Amino acid sequence: MYVTNFKTNEKGFALVNTLMFIVFLGLIAVTITKLVVADMQQQAYYLNEKRAFYAAQSGIEYLISGIEKSAPSYSSVSVFNNYTENIPTGNGTRCTVIIHTIGADSLRLEAIGESGEFKKTIYKGYRYADVSLYAVYASGRVRYVNTIPSGRIKQYAAKMPLFDLDVLRNMAKPTRYFPNDLTVNGVLTYSGNHVVFVEHNLTFKKFNWLNVGHFVAGNKITLKSSWLPFGSNWGTFYMPNPNSLFTSKAMLFPRFQVGGLVVNGNVIGTSIPWWYYRYTVIYNRNYLNQLLQYSINKGPVVFWNSSWDQH
Repeated sequence: MYVTNFKTNEKGFALVNTLMFIVFLGLIAVTITKLVVADMQQQAYYLNEKRAFYAAQSGIEYLISGIEKSAPSYSSVSVFNNYTENIPTGNGTRCTVIIHTIGADSLRLEAIGESGEFKKTIYKGYRYADVSLYAVYASGRVRYVNTIPSGRIKQYAAKMPLFDLDVLRNMAKPTRYFPNDLTVNGVLTYSGNHVVFVEHNLTFKKFNWLNVGHFVAGNKITLKSSWLPFGSNWGTFYMPNPNSLFTSKAMLFPRFQVGGLVVNGNVIGTSIPWWYYRYTVIYNRNYLNQLLQYSINKGPVVFWNSSWDQH
């Protein structure tokens, strides 16, 4: 009679169970390892995506800063068209930046950030105006004004340069700041880049025939006929407040400006039709840039976002 060896069978079952348990643990370990590796890869992908995005964003900021700093040296922002540069952005990232000009008043800035195998491209659309390209730059209408060279007039400008007016006030204090109106009836000159700040109305009367400096007026600037020929202003007139009015009255001896006008409102020159009697602005980019360096942009180029920014 055959007798079953239960101890031997128990050992066999135990061995099988142990093997199955080891296999099960191995499968769990492989699964966990795969999950950990996948999670690490996902984190690395996410980290590279973020780094590439920040690299591209840094590239856009780099372009904007570079354009603002270098614009005063060029006759037109169009010189930047198709400009390309590779810039380091740290943390194992890099960025390629490209500038495209669109028409006469728009830029498309492109920045391609890279981290590992990941790339992120940001497009930034900007409208721009280079204020220092114009002898007369106004948000309103410009009438009866000549410029040399001719045509250096921008009327109905979409954007004005922005200044911190308190900074300009402090630059003018204590001797060139006028809290009310100022009437000038003699020679008024200031050397260098000096700013004269008048809170309300600024009027130049007949015994005034020479002014040097940058004049800021809060309300109106009025030029009256001078008693001497070749009356002139060397510098700029800046009127920051909306609905400002610059006027030049009919003159026996016409005045002229060497520099430029930046007016947040209307500019009305002498209405006598003959060219000789018209108020004339002789364009001078250097004088304009002397004033515009104090703007919030630190230069003559005014930017504002367009509607087609893309990430």
